[in-house]
Amino acid sequence: MALLSDVPQWVRRVSEAEPAQIEPRSGSSLLGDDRWSGKFSVSGAAWNHITAAVDHLSTLRAATVGCGEHETLTFSLHISGQFTLLRAVIENAAAVLWLLAPIPRGDRVLRRLQLAANDIRSNEAVRALTNSPGRKTKEQRLDELRAIAIAHGLDPKSALQAPSYEKIVRTAGEATGVGADLAVVLWRSCSGLAHGDVWASLAVPAREGLAMATAGMANLHLSPNVEALLCTIVAGKILVREAMALYEQRRDVPCLVAPVRRSPKVGAS
Repeated sequence: MALLSDVPQWVRRVSEAEPAQIEPRSGSSLLGDDRWSGKFSVSGAAWNHITAAVDHLSTLRAATVGCGEHETLTFSLHISGQFTLLRAVIENAAAVLWLLAPIPRGDRVLRRLQLAANDIRSNEAVRALTNSPGRKTKEQRLDELRAIAIAHGLDPKSALQAPSYEKIVRTAGEATGVGADLAVVLWRSCSGLAHGDVWASLAVPAREGLAMATAGMANLHLSPNVEALLCTIVAGKILVREAMALYEQRRDVPCLVAPVRRSPKVGAS
């Protein structure tokens, strides 16, 4: 309950904020990024990932403790389902940190174009399967990304290379108190449970060995691993908190001049 108590506040932040509380301020680095990236807004992508992370975290809270406002609480614990939600929390928060972390604007815009290229390819794959082509072909849409990259002296080939989520998660973990290796371990564990991978299905849950019905074949009783769940919630929240803080930092106007400190006049009280 303590770990999830501030989630409603985050939900209000992403669902009730006025545009002026979200959009980049005049003179901010994020506004400059958006001017470079054009229709592929850096701020829009980052805020979308923040919203997705918070939404999944809110779903996790609802699935675990309900609304959390009753005198009697029933905790619902599952072997895999909650980790599947946390996978989405980690991936989306990590995407924000990966996108906005670089100091040079060119690097941030290049990463935004890479996300857009991956999005275009995924969208076009669905369009092909549903026989619903758009007004532009896939190559025409990718050409728009190439044009933005060339206009700002960025490598158009690199702009179309989709980043791996392991790299994104590792970068985000390294930039926060989670740590690169732990972030990847938690993310891989959540992904393994989401896919029903045998290794994750055996490694993550709490397990108790039962009598073997067949020689040489383990017979296990699996149950929710509360410690692993708490650890992953903590890590996910750190990533979300840092992602929101970095977004606010990028959308704000940097202070370029240090304030002048004036010494008090002699004799002043």
